[in-house]
Amino acid sequence: MDKIHRQSFHQLYAKPILFVGVLLLLAGFYCYTQMQTNLFPEVLFPRITVIADAGQQPVDRMMITVAKPLESAVKKVQGTTVVKSSTSRGSCVIDVYFQWGLDIYALKTQLESRINEIKNFLPAGTVISTEAMNQSLFPCTASRWRATRTAALPCAMWATSWCAPCSRRSAASATWWCAAARRRSLSSSPTR
Repeated sequence: MDKIHRQSFHQLYAKPILFVGVLLLLAGFYCYTQMQTNLFPEVLFPRITVIADAGQQPVDRMMITVAKPLESAVKKVQGTTVVKSSTSRGSCVIDVYFQWGLDIYALKTQLESRINEIKNFLPAGTVISTEAMNQSLFPCTASRWRATRTAALPCAMWATSWCAPCSRRSAASATWWCAAARRRSLSSSPTR
């Protein structure tokens, strides 16, 4: 009995402490291997941008010889919902929107093959590039606030007076949701 009293706490419980330490180490390693590694989740926006550059052609000629043929070609890809284009001197940008849930990279390949079919009919020297939109090219932000019924009006006023102008200056689209303000949703999309 005297031998037990003479040993320190560490010497007496060395094996259980070691067992708990190894158990915590293994649990931490398991949690580390199961953890997500991306900073942002992988989001595939159903949007592909086609950019055509044809030198210094005037706007009206660009619309007739480049933009219209490209628009009609990309409309033939299955799953296309909206086609928007913007034409300026020597270049045009066509945004092609698809249905959600489709494989955007397979659609990009189909879109490029449709463009290659009409490439011979475009003016000589026209350079065309396609880009699938992702979160690094098309950033998004979202905020959500909860307020009591008495603070619903200040919450909604803050969203409209401070957050909406800030998001219009950035290159992101933003949506606000104020729970106490009768679930009123305010959204802002920047002008480009």
